[in-house]
Amino acid sequence: PNAPVGTVAALKGTASVIRDGAEVMKPVLLNSPIYQRDIFKTGENSKIKLKFLDDSMVSLGANTTMRVSKYVYSPKQKKRSAFITIPEGIFRMVVSKFLPNSRFEVQTATAVSAVRGTDWMGFASESSTSIFVANGTVSIKSGNKGIEGELILTEGEGTVVKLDEVLSFKKKWGQAKVSDYVGRTTID
Repeated sequence: PNAPVGTVAALKGTASVIRDGAEVMKPVLLNSPIYQRDIFKTGENSKIKLKFLDDSMVSLGANTTMRVSKYVYSPKQKKRSAFITIPEGIFRMVVSKFLPNSRFEVQTATAVSAVRGTDWMGFASESSTSIFVANGTVSIKSGNKGIEGELILTEGEGTVVKLDEVLSFKKKWGQAKVSDYVGRTTID
């Protein structure tokens, strides 16, 4: 059976979900379950916070789409395999528990981010992905298979990944930009 992988922990405004195989979007309710392959969409001026079984949190700001492509957590084996797809929008992830044999990856149109126990944020569009690390480490690879290499971001660093450009730069983000991302993804 398809067991839930988490619950909706907070909701401001409106959000909807398409369940695996369904053709209609349904409104998301507070405390409703999250399943693998669910696709969430937030409305205008809306935010949602999703809490997964391993206590990792994913917050989505307005006009964001996210697919729970895969989320498997085994506390006994101390393993997690998570793959989240965000084609567009603003998001924040607080990944709990660094588990050595685990993967937590987020794919956007232009980047694949592999997380190593961290708090980080991003904004995805078709042409670029901005990523900022508040705490911990994130490994970034281009979503373009023709571009090799990876960029490692650590606390306070951010980058922008464009589809046809080599990963080359990272820089400290200013407090105003960080505060904007935090504000757009935090539900009071």
